[in-house]
Order: sequence, then structure tokens, then C-alpha cells
Amino acid sequence: MKKTAFLLLFLATQIPTFAQSLNLGIPPFGSLGGGGFDTINNANLNVYFPIPIVQSAGRGIHLNLTLSNNSLIWRKSNSTWTPASDANGNPTWGWSKDFVGGQSRYNALTSAEKCYAQGNPWFWTTRTTYNNFYYVDVLGTTHNFHAINFIDDTNCTGNVTGTTAASADDLSGYYMNAIPLTGGNSPILIDPRGIKSPDGTSTDTNGNYVTRTGVTCSGCVENDWTDSVGSKALKVIYTPNTTSPTSIQYQFLDASGGYQTITLKLQAYNVKTNFACSAVTEYTGSANLPFELDIPSPISGTMKYLFAYEPTPQNSGYVTGRVQKVTFVLLPAKTGHLI
Repeated sequence: MKKTAFLLLFLATQIPTFAQSLNLGIPPFGSLGGGGFDTINNANLNVYFPIPIVQSAGRGIHLNLTLSNNSLIWRKSNSTWTPASDANGNPTWGWSKDFVGGQSRYNALTSAEKCYAQGNPWFWTTRTTYNNFYYVDVLGTTHNFHAINFIDDTNCTGNVTGTTAASADDLSGYYMNAIPLTGGNSPILIDPRGIKSPDGTSTDTNGNYVTRTGVTCSGCVENDWTDSVGSKALKVIYTPNTTSPTSIQYQFLDASGGYQTITLKLQAYNVKTNFACSAVTEYTGSANLPFELDIPSPISGTMKYLFAYEPTPQNSGYVTGRVQKVTFVLLPAKTGHLI
């Protein structure tokens, strides 16, 4: 039975649209400065620093998680200063706290159409247009796939038209296949090593994988990561939730097979911009931001990273959301400023 789309009548709904990310992380072929603890992108002056959390060897794929921060967090959206956000639209405030793998992002616009089928009455249905594809890797670096642009009209004509797969624009070697979206699944990202990474799972060319599983817990949210040798190598526990946590625990397997815990502590800050740009509204709000990272050490007992935030000029009691200083404390021996 042949079906034809007769008329695209009106905009019905919009699947959440994610504005294209700022150029963060370590872009390929970028002009970079700094060194040691932090790296500066000379093109946009973004300051990036990573703190390794978990590094677990696996069969074919290693499970690695790094706590990282990008200083470039503000963008202008509809004449208002807006903080950069994750794939769910939640502000990140420059932090990447749980990127074991990257995230694929895209625009998806659903609209109503009047569909005619031969020998049958017409009916209303929907079709979805997909575009603006990009991938944010574990460093927060954006890889664009502008060539991917297609329409899913399977509800009427049964067709998908346009380009559904392409290599990244930046020649980084990433390749994305977005056709799984038509079946309700995540796009498949293939990195330069051949590792496939739909959101939540990574698989190499030999079938080894690292995968994430949600676990029910009381007063918290838990995600467990199983590595390619079958071990539950990492547990990430948010208290009380993932959007406004007061603590995040990273529980990882040590050499004896027991779990050690790294704790990221967060607290509420009043956030306000003061760019003073004409016709652009300043941002005012609050956010739970990391202020301390506690790492167990077999030598000293605990290593601590303490994070301080840039005060908003002429606005007492507010911060801009950007990290101003990181202090490393090795208990009980010594302290020193890193940046």
C-alpha cells in the first residue's frame, strides 16, 4: 500500500533541542598554551583542567573517568546570558563529573502532516526532521557532523530521506551513524580506534564492551559501570539526585577487589553575571557547585582538591560560576596552589 505525504500543515511538537556546544576541551589541531595542571585554548581563551578519578584496565577497552572543568561557560541566547548545558538541558557550570563516555547531541523537530494512503482515508500523523548533530567527547571537545540532516517520514511514506551518517567536520576521525534514532535509540558514534559508543555503552571491534546500568537506591541515584572483563569497576552515586547533588561518590575496585570511595562535595552558590553588554540580560540564579574533592591515599590518608569561584564584580555574595582557584591539600604533609 503506497502512502504519500500531502501537506505539512503546522508545527506540532518539538523534541528537546540542544544548542550547539561551545568549543571546549582540547580541539584537534588547536592552538594550545599553558601546561602542567591546566591547558588554555588560545583561540577562545578557554581554560581546561582534568583530575583523574578512575583508571581501570579492561579487555580491549579501558574504563576511565576524569573530573574536568572548562572555564568558558557563558553564551548569549535570546538576548540573555545562559550557562552551557548538558544533553538534558541542565547547566553543567563547566564541569564534567561523570563522562565515562561522550554524549551525542542533535536537534529533532516533530511536525504534524496530513497523509493520504491509496484506497484508504487520509489521516493525521507526524514526521521528524533531524539536524545539527555533534558529539561532545570526554574532554568536553565538540565534534560537528553538519552533513547529517534527514527526515523520518516512516509514519506516512515509510521513508527516511537525507544523510544519516557522516564523518566529523574537524577531521578527528570520528564517524556517526544516526539512523538508530528512527527506532528510538541513540546515534552510534565510532571513534578513530573503531570503538562504537551509543550513549551509555562502548564496544570495540572485537566485541569487548563497557556499559552503564542504573541501580535503585534510597535517597540517591546510582549508575554502575561494568568493564569488558565483567567486573563492576565503577559505581557513581549521586545524593540526593543528579540535577542538584550535594555529593557524588565514585566507588572503584582496588587491587584487593574491595571498593574505595572518592567523594565530590557540592554546595549552593548564588550565581550572577556582570558582563554589562547592551541589550543582553544578566543571569541571576543559584547552583550546586563542587567545592571539595576527597581522594583516599595509601600514603597520607586523604588528598583534597579545594575549588574556589570567581566573585561577580560589584555584586557581593555572588559568583560567576567560573573556577578562580584550585588548592591541592595532601594531608597531613603540605599544601600548595596549583592555579
